[in-house]
Amino acid sequence: MASCPNEQTQYLRRQMGIDSATPSPGKQRPAWSQTQDGILWLMKTGAPWRDLPGEFGPWQSGYGRFMHWTALEVWQGILKILSAEADKEAKIIDASFAKVHQHGTGAKGGTSNRQWGKAKAA
Repeated sequence: MASCPNEQTQYLRRQMGIDSATPSPGKQRPAWSQTQDGILWLMKTGAPWRDLPGEFGPWQSGYGRFMHWTALEVWQGILKILSAEADKEAKIIDASFAKVHQHGTGAKGGTSNRQWGKAKAA
């Protein structure tokens, strides 16, 4: 799995005031970057939390941190940091599309003006 480059992770941590040198009491938690990569993987794939691969730590830890960071508005802060440094001259073209079932496209015979309930002429 691809992860955020270390420089980007360190930059975001500094901007958000997250200190990795301070250990948290209790159980050993997954690394901040490991959790971040797991959350990004989920956002990319759209998978449910329980399908989070083990390399990102337990899904409960990722979900807990995601909800905690959401309550603290960390995601809004990240968006604000990244959008402040965005290239104002960049142009974005979205090439996404949705596939339609063959019966929904008018394929083979095209669309007809046939009225519903009337039989075809043989």
